[in-house]
Amino acid sequence: MQTNFFKIGLNYFGPGQEMHSNFTQLSQNHESKMASVFLFNLQYESVTGVKYKEQAVIDMSELRGIGQLGTPNLYSIAKSLEKIKDDFGHVTSGFRKINANIFTAEDRAKEQEEQEK
Repeated sequence: MQTNFFKIGLNYFGPGQEMHSNFTQLSQNHESKMASVFLFNLQYESVTGVKYKEQAVIDMSELRGIGQLGTPNLYSIAKSLEKIKDDFGHVTSGFRKINANIFTAEDRAKEQEEQEK
C-alpha cells in the first residue's frame, strides 16, 4: 500500500506531529533502493504568518552500512510489557499463587534468638 501524502502532500502538519510510511522495504531490491534520492518540496507558514519554501533531500545511500545489534528497543519494551501483563493476569485470575513467606512476631523473635547464639 502506497502512502497518499507522498502524492498529494499535507494541508496541515502540526507542531511535533510525525508521519510514518511503510513506503518500501529495503530487504527487496536493496541496491536499487539504496541508490534512490528523494526530493521533497516544503512550503509552510509560521504562527506569525511568515511563509517558507524549502527543499529537503533524502539520500538513501546515507543509510548504507548502518545496522543494529540486538533487539530494537521498542520491541523489547513491548515484549516486556506483554510478559508483565500475562504474569499479572495469572496472579489476579488465581491461575498462579503468589509465593509469600509470612513471619509472625514469634518467628522473628526465634530467628533473632538463634542469631544471637
